Order: sequence, then structure tokens, then C-alpha cells
Amino acid sequence: MERLISLVGLFAFIGIAWLFSTNRRAIRWRTVFVGLLLQVSLGLLVLYWDAGNAALCSLSYGVKDFLALSKGGAEFVFGVFAQPDQVGQVFGANKGFVFAFAVLPTIIFFSAVISVLWHLGIMQHIVRLIAHLIVRVMGTSGSETLAVASNIFVGQTEAPFLIKPFLPRMTRSELMAVMTGGFATIAGGVFALYVLFGVDAGHLIVASVMSAPAALVVAKVMVPETETSETFGTVPMDLPKTSSNVVEAAANGTVDGLKLAVNVGAMLIAFLGLVAVVDWLLSGVDAVVGGDAYYQAIGEDGLTLRKILGWAFSPFAVLLGVPMGDVPEVGQLLGTKVAVTELIAYDNLRGFIEIDGLRDLGMSLANIDVGSVTSLKALPAPESFASVDAFHKALAAGGIDSLSDLSQLQALMPKLSGLDFSGAKDYAEWLAAQPAELGAQIAPQLKALGLERLDALQALTGQAGGISKRSILISTYALCGFANLGSIGIQIGGIAALCPERRKDLSQLAVRAMFAGAFASWMTACVAGVVA
Repeated sequence: MERLISLVGLFAFIGIAWLFSTNRRAIRWRTVFVGLLLQVSLGLLVLYWDAGNAALCSLSYGVKDFLALSKGGAEFVFGVFAQPDQVGQVFGANKGFVFAFAVLPTIIFFSAVISVLWHLGIMQHIVRLIAHLIVRVMGTSGSETLAVASNIFVGQTEAPFLIKPFLPRMTRSELMAVMTGGFATIAGGVFALYVLFGVDAGHLIVASVMSAPAALVVAKVMVPETETSETFGTVPMDLPKTSSNVVEAAANGTVDGLKLAVNVGAMLIAFLGLVAVVDWLLSGVDAVVGGDAYYQAIGEDGLTLRKILGWAFSPFAVLLGVPMGDVPEVGQLLGTKVAVTELIAYDNLRGFIEIDGLRDLGMSLANIDVGSVTSLKALPAPESFASVDAFHKALAAGGIDSLSDLSQLQALMPKLSGLDFSGAKDYAEWLAAQPAELGAQIAPQLKALGLERLDALQALTGQAGGISKRSILISTYALCGFANLGSIGIQIGGIAALCPERRKDLSQLAVRAMFAGAFASWMTACVAGVVA
């Protein structure tokens, strides 16, 4: 039933776009249906097909391992503050993760990598390939398609730079498509940030790729093409480099990443503070009208901005096909994305992901067959483990393969052994020194701990987990885009700087394009809800 609702939602968002179209008679329905077919085909390829799903999982793990390489530079600069496990031993396990030291350096690192790949021409080849495919099957113009395809990898202000020579003469429909593409996808730097939030890297990549044709579909419905484009059916081949050599490319990427990291940190401080102010004002209103007593009577928190956004965006959450019990929470995420920023929305989603991980861990531990865990296979020498994750993989091969999240064992083992470990090496050395029957010794304790964890979660959330896995997956896709009120000014300012004579057109299209970008992301989420 939920899959059917997602399918209905897919066409419902197109219907909403049609209602707000500037010229319904001019809509080229072939472009719309081919774009939908392309989007659904991509979804089937990576979400439904077993081989595609396996490749997606491998990609996700590969990206996480690659991003982990940034820890070398971060630990050199920030020392122990960039090591959550070390900080956690001093201030407590729940306080080891310091956002500024653990996350922002990764943005700088990834931005430098993207800049180097662009200088080497690797990114240009990928972008041109995607653009050629979309132009051939959808019949869109080369300039608008190139910008939308570029948005998969670069930001909403960088992509228009690639088509700067064409901006003065682009049609209004093409400008709409360029802006919608910027709103419907995310940039490489924040991609790294959301992966560190716990969001699946593979799904983020797929979401951006699937949202490219979706952005063109919604743009061509809301502002149909009524003019002739000078790049119709062709893709511009000259994608300029912005650096003279690899070193300059890395340096430029580092500076851009630093600006983005500072911007992200500043936005979190400002927006979370503003949300707290709004919640404080709402609590005052609640107290005056007696609403606080009502919420206390029903066992809920008082009126908050998130709760209001949840009510306002619940209809869209229903159209996405999430379980009805999760509609208020997913509505809050959608509302936060549009009214505030997707950065805060993904941070809120992180809380649900953590609860879901704890639920899985508790269920896995509680379901351990104690009799089957009798021993651990011989482990390699401790120094052979490059990380805690590497050791956990070896541990999984040793018999405790029923655990869905072995990384949690780093926190569990010290509790069971009564010892403190200063790092992955000490942890591995201790385990390697244990007798072969260690598995049989710890299995009953793990099982008891799992039952305890499930009971604690039940008391904390009222259910075994915050929202369902389906809702987490759909939300991952629905939030993947820059469609929010703040981005309107960013796009107008960024594109107008490249083409001042189109500022009036940009201002007239901006709000429409922002909602078009949101619809494109939500259509992608609907596809995920149907086929995943």
C-alpha cells in the first residue's frame, strides 16, 4: 500500500507543477514522460536490481573509507580533538563527537579532491556523458542540461559558470531549468558533511543523479519552452578549467572548502539559535493560552517550530509514501528543509538514524544464539589493523556475524571487560590476547546488554526506534537538495553576477524554481519509495 501511495505521489507532484504552469498548452509531454522513465529506470537499476544494490553498498562503503582519509590532516592540526574516541574517554561517550573538529575538516579535504579531479578533466568527462544522454533522450537544450548535470557534482552557483557564455541569450524556460537544477541537488562539499552525519553515501549520490532529469521534468512543466534555444540538441564541449596546475587546483579547492566549512558552522550556530528563539516565543504563547497544560496532559512537548512545520508539510510526507505513524516526523524534516535549510534537516535526520542504529544493535544482540558463538578465529597481529572498522570486519569473520553494526562493539567491549582503551591498537591488542573461547564468554553478556538496550529505547521513544527504515530512506532522498528560502538569494546573486542583464528574469523565476527543485527531490523520494 505504501509503495502505491509513493507511485501516486510521483504523479501528484507533476500535477501540482501543472497547476502552477505558466503555459499549460505549451508543455511537451514527451519530455516529461521520457524524463520520468529515465528517473524510474535509474531507481530500478540501483535500488531494485540486486547487482545494482550491491554496487551501491560497495560505493557507499568506499566513499566512507575515502572520506576517513581526511582524519590524517585533521588529527595533525587539531590533535586529540579530532579523535572522538579519545575525547569521549575524558568527557563521556556521548560527548566525544565535536562537530567543528570531526566534520568541518572533511569538507575542506573533499573540496580539494573535487577541484583536483576537475583540473584533471575527469569530472568534465562524467558531466558531458550525463548531459549527452539526457539531451538525446529528453530533447532538452545542451546548455541547460549541462548545467543541471554539473549540479550533481558542484554547487548551485558554480554550475552556471560552465555555461556563462550562453546565459545572456538563454530562454526563460532554460533559466528556469538551470535554477531548478541548482535547487534539486547538493554540492560535493556538503555531500561529505551529510555522510558524516550518518546518511548513506550511496543513496545521496543516487538521489542527486536521479534528481537531474526530475529537475528538467518539473521545470519544463512549470515554465514550458516557447522559444528556440541556440544550443537545442547539442552539448557545449568547452568546459573551462579554473587552475593552471594540480597544485593550484588543490589550493583553490582548499580555500573554497574552508569558506564552505566556515559558512556551514556559522549557519548552524545562527539557525539553531533562531529556532531556539522561535521555540521560546511559542512556549510563551503556549503558557498564555493554556496550551502547555494540554500538552503536559497528553504527554507531549509543547508547541515548537518543528511541530508547526510538521503539520504544514504533513500532506507532502503522506504523498512520499512513508508509514502514517511517521508522517509528523517526516513532515517536520521537509518543513525544516524548505523553511530553514536542508543542513538542519539532515542534522535532525541524524538523530533518527542513530536511534535506528541502536534499535538494530539491540535486536541483534538480543537475538544472538549463545550456543552458536563458541570461539573466535585466530586474528591477525594487532598492528595489521588500520582502524577499528578493519578490526570489526575481522571480528565478524570470527563468529559474531549476527551483529548488524559491529562498530558499536568498540563501546561495548570496554564495558564488558572493565578496561579502558586509548585507541584502536590497544583495543585490538587486548582482544588478540584473549583465549579462543572469548566468543562463548561474551555472547551471554552481549545478549543481556541487547535486551537492556531495547528496554531503554522503548522507554525513551515509546517504540523500538524513532521512525522506520523506510521513512529514513525516503527522507534521505527527499532532503537531498538546496531548495530552501535562503538559497533563493544565493542563486539570484550568484547567477546575476555572471549575467547582470538577466537579474529581473532570475528574480521573477526564483521562488517558482525553488519549489520546482523541492518537487524534483520529492519525486526522487517517491521513486525510491516505489522500488527500494
